[in-house]
Amino acid sequence: WSIVIAQIFFVLTYIVLASSKSFKGFLFASFIFGLACAFISGSRQALLYDTSKKLKKTNLHTKITSNEYVIFSIAGIIGAYFGPRFFDLNVYYPAYISIAFFAISILVALFFIKI
Repeated sequence: WSIVIAQIFFVLTYIVLASSKSFKGFLFASFIFGLACAFISGSRQALLYDTSKKLKKTNLHTKITSNEYVIFSIAGIIGAYFGPRFFDLNVYYPAYISIAFFAISILVALFFIKI
């Protein structure tokens, strides 16, 4: 659940950024972002480790974790390239795009939960 809560906070962060036009809004969004980071910190790695342990494939944990870092690095590079271009079109476009991707990630994270 920690991952799902973090993704919800990430969406809220960008909703506040996209709808706010003041420094107070930016500060509030930063506070929400901090909460999201606190919830996500270590939870993905713990999920990967617990899953690999349950499947009795703990030797794959390091490989999967490194692949995760590669994927996040590629996403960061793509975001760093396209983010300023979208910002030039409209200052809120990067926030809108982030909201869409984090909303999708909530749905993906819900598949991790065994109900």
